[in-house]
Amino acid sequence: LTRVNHKVKSVVPQVGRVWRHYKTTRARAHAASATHCTMWTSFPNLATFDHTFQVPLDYANPAERNISIFVRELRKPSDKPEAGAEADEKKSDKKYLVYLQGGPGHRAGRPTEGSGGWIGAALDAGFRVLLLDQRGTGLSTRASTGMLTRMAKRDGATATADYLSNFRADNIVRDCEEIRKSLGIEKWTLLGQSFGGFCSVQYLSQAPDALQEALLTGGLPPLVAESNAADGTYRALFPHVRAQNAKFYKRFPGDVAAVKRIVERLLESPAKLPMGGTLTARGFQCLGIMFGLLSGFETVHYIIEDAFDADGELSHEFLAGVERIVGCSEAPLYLLLHES
Repeated sequence: LTRVNHKVKSVVPQVGRVWRHYKTTRARAHAASATHCTMWTSFPNLATFDHTFQVPLDYANPAERNISIFVRELRKPSDKPEAGAEADEKKSDKKYLVYLQGGPGHRAGRPTEGSGGWIGAALDAGFRVLLLDQRGTGLSTRASTGMLTRMAKRDGATATADYLSNFRADNIVRDCEEIRKSLGIEKWTLLGQSFGGFCSVQYLSQAPDALQEALLTGGLPPLVAESNAADGTYRALFPHVRAQNAKFYKRFPGDVAAVKRIVERLLESPAKLPMGGTLTARGFQCLGIMFGLLSGFETVHYIIEDAFDADGELSHEFLAGVERIVGCSEAPLYLLLHES
């Protein structure tokens, strides 16, 4: 026992040194934000390059666990580097635009052969465009409905909530900074759409020196020092909601009676959605979220048009159409972390 005790005493300090070295190495490794790049993909009008970065799940404890962040870079075909020359590129004279997607919980858009619009305008203006799958979405480490359900069953609700607390705007900004430094970019431009605008304002507060400019489209948090600032914001929004409803019914006057019939049916008995959820009258009203989008009026009208089967019951097509818009099964962070 004396010999064993002596050996244990001699080993413990070595274990401590190894553990301290491990933690220091992990902390240093995260700062480098290791990058893995796949091959280029070429479309007729653009070239894409996929990046994956390793970043800490929790920046307060960087040595504990890493997650991956996926970024797709878009360039004009003429800006595509020669094979094997990517690492030698000088980025100081290039302009980069980072797109922060709305949501939260939605991946960035996927380019196609027909991609134009703001992407085409940005490329024409000399930008390289970076489409970021924010943490928890797309090809980044995904906080999917299935994974969160399994985590809650295995680890409990509190542990799952603690995990989700790492997926807010402040850490999205920290991810962007890790990516910017890893790519060797001095400053870049932000384009924040909806929740991406909230992230952009957070970025302006958290790391303003990293930004050349910030462009916001429809995502500006209340900038007032009030404990319930959201209340005033929504009160200001209500007249616009009423105006959009009036525009909708003016364009589709026949939908007045159709909507009334649907609401009466749902008040009498909520309907079961195809994926297992329940549609109430108030849930049906959530289709109004589409009234802020191009072609949103038409999208809602064609769903309402399909509302009833020949026997007078709500149709599968109608219920599936509503579920595609108001359901959150494919973007649980939208429900759990909205505007955070």
